[in-house]
Amino acid sequence: MITNNELSLLYTKPQIRISIHLLFWGCVFIFLCFFNHLPLFNTTSFSRISLLSNATFLVAIILNHYFFFIIILPLIRRKKWLLLFLAVVSGYISSIYLATVPLWISQMAYPDNKAYLAKLNFYGVRSWSDLFSYGPMIWAFTTIFFYNFATILLKTALDFYKSQREKLSAQKERNLMELHFLKMQIQPHFLFNTLNNIYGMVIDNELAANSITRLSDLLRFSITGSKKDWILLKEEVGFLTDYINLEKIRHKPEKLNLEVDFHHVSESELKIRPLLLINFIENAFKHGVNASASTSWVTASLVEKDGLLKFIVRNSKPVIVPKDKKEDERRVLRHTHEGGIGLINVRRRLELEYPEKHTLSSRETDTEYSVELVLDLR
Repeated sequence: MITNNELSLLYTKPQIRISIHLLFWGCVFIFLCFFNHLPLFNTTSFSRISLLSNATFLVAIILNHYFFFIIILPLIRRKKWLLLFLAVVSGYISSIYLATVPLWISQMAYPDNKAYLAKLNFYGVRSWSDLFSYGPMIWAFTTIFFYNFATILLKTALDFYKSQREKLSAQKERNLMELHFLKMQIQPHFLFNTLNNIYGMVIDNELAANSITRLSDLLRFSITGSKKDWILLKEEVGFLTDYINLEKIRHKPEKLNLEVDFHHVSESELKIRPLLLINFIENAFKHGVNASASTSWVTASLVEKDGLLKFIVRNSKPVIVPKDKKEDERRVLRHTHEGGIGLINVRRRLELEYPEKHTLSSRETDTEYSVELVLDLR
């Protein structure tokens, strides 16, 4: 038996999606032929004129359907009201014209038919003033927009069902991750108490004391923050900054060139999923700095504009050690070229928690590795 997940994966294939859409619109065309235009042409059989008329109606319905989901809906979500107004007006005008095309076709095919001529005179569009007159508006709303309402309602219901299923899947995955984390972690209270005891022992060493304080804050945030659905972006930035400061302590200044620019979002009140960005910073140090036997570098920047967050992390790649070096050293450097499970988990989280609201890309050369995440936080 095919599961829902298997059906979802099947639907993501372009050939399958196109086939399903063609089948659906084919059914709509048949419905139009039997329940819309046979009464219009007062006939019980199909003719070229009636089929052409039906096809024109179908084109209008299809254009309106995709226009709504590709243009109108994204503009509503992004609150681009001026562009939305212009899009609605242009969509309305084109729909009115397309809706009256079948009337012109029927009148030209049967010029002596007074019934067709009467319908054309009442519903037809001959000038710009007719666009907002009673007849053409009624004709468009009772034909094209009626069917569009049905198709949009169906698509919206399917999208709602899909989003609810993905929310349940994301919640289930978060619960499993939290359970796994709780099983793997040391008792938090014991760990914090131990850190406090060590802090008391090294309080005279300011650097060591500050390091333990930062580590304690990181652990506390990783435990408490992971249980929240959302946190402030500035809290996530603070967590990243603390982690980077700890890494700076580990490495000598002459061995690490570090450039961090988070000031654009340091006071942002936008919200983000917790612990979403740390893996990119962690990977930069783990695969680019910690494994390198020579001077290395890391750059990280966060920029937010109109609710769009751009996060770019770049790091140098370790220098390949010649074969005459120690095997242990070569093994460490080779390991840096392998992917980590952390980045895989982040990609999965983005798919579940930011569907169609993110882009994640990476680039690799002989000397550097970079990753760029664009996230819609609106």
